Amino acid sequence: ANPVAADDHRQWEYKLEFDESVIPAAPPAKMSIKDLRAFLDTHSVSYQGIVEKEDLEAKVKQTISRLRNQAEEAYGPFNTSDMSSWSQQGYFSGPKVAMIRQVGLGDFLRSDRVDL
Repeated sequence: ANPVAADDHRQWEYKLEFDESVIPAAPPAKMSIKDLRAFLDTHSVSYQGIVEKEDLEAKVKQTISRLRNQAEEAYGPFNTSDMSSWSQQGYFSGPKVAMIRQVGLGDFLRSDRVDL
């Protein structure tokens, strides 16, 4: 096991990498009621009480918007020691790749391309 990095006083923030594959290929207006419900089920969104297709479409659009907004939200600041420890535990790698940067410095970069 790699030793955990000492705190070097750098501050980091991260945001989740947005996975476009979670967005349906067809626009909600072109989706069947079954597909609309399946999308909402996949994202644990209740559609109880919704009976009109247009209302299901609106709920799917709202869910897509929420997913995109969550991907844009930055979390932090965190110190290098915490970020390095999380990275060693498997966070920010594989399917959990995140976009990270030093607070206030430059663009977000893929976490699998940054040495903490």
